[in-house]
Amino acid sequence: MSLEKQRLPISPLHMAESLRRSRGIGAVVVPRVVESSALESAERPEDTRGPFEGKVVAKGGQKYRFEKVPTGRLVWDSDAQERVPEHYSLKTYFSHHTDGLGAGPGWDIRRRLDTLAPEEMRERYGHVFTPQEIFSPTGWRDEVTNEVVGGMPDIPYYTLTPLAAE
Repeated sequence: MSLEKQRLPISPLHMAESLRRSRGIGAVVVPRVVESSALESAERPEDTRGPFEGKVVAKGGQKYRFEKVPTGRLVWDSDAQERVPEHYSLKTYFSHHTDGLGAGPGWDIRRRLDTLAPEEMRERYGHVFTPQEIFSPTGWRDEVTNEVVGGMPDIPYYTLTPLAAE
């Protein structure tokens, strides 16, 4: 058998898993897919739900509010018939390049996501990140279709803003 026939394609997932093994990091946690209707109908306490604009949380005796992070661009809102501020999504915040935005503010710190427990990711970001998403937040080109696939979801990114003491 020739050497070319023995080569296997290497995907971003293979690369991420190889890096994780070489750095001594444990098993990969893959979130279980649950239909959105099941999530909506499930009874969940307020403090375990993911972030949403205006949600207040307490950490270390200080209160914080979740707020969307503006990109500095305006986009057209067809419902309001006006230009409104555009906000970062998880994908645009952690990506190295987004058309019209460039590098997101979280590009350099995205690998810290790997140190969080799934519960922490869900509470802070409303999403459990896979190694593929962390190592390739923008996505990657499918070898067959040549389309960009995968990457982080385009759900809103929120920052924690400290509230004034009452």
